[in-house]
Amino acid sequence: MEPQGLTKLAELVDRDLTGWILTRCYFLELDTRSSGRYPAITSKDGSVVLVREQELLQQVLRCMSTYEQFLRTKISSILFLLHPASGLGFSLQVTPAEMNTVRVRVFTNEDVEALCQHERPFEWASGCIRL
Repeated sequence: MEPQGLTKLAELVDRDLTGWILTRCYFLELDTRSSGRYPAITSKDGSVVLVREQELLQQVLRCMSTYEQFLRTKISSILFLLHPASGLGFSLQVTPAEMNTVRVRVFTNEDVEALCQHERPFEWASGCIRL
């Protein structure tokens, strides 16, 4: 099943999931020692930077401003239902009430490299984001 037209996790219930995989995705976030999450996002559109290869997050951190690089950070992970061909998927870290979670993009090595060609491609979310 292709992800085109799908916008919510709940739309996958009782569907054929051929072409989808269950995987772990990683993201970089500020270590605020609170229950909120302030992940690295793209400066252009505010997308949370989710990757399948944890090592890519070091490159993301290097592309941030010098000040942002020295803030206390941590790498976190979530279970993710991913359609690898499109790079789109859904977080599975949701409660039944949150089944309307919208799909998000998983960034590849090529995506991160392309973004790093621009000035300040990544920043920290200014507010708490639920993943």
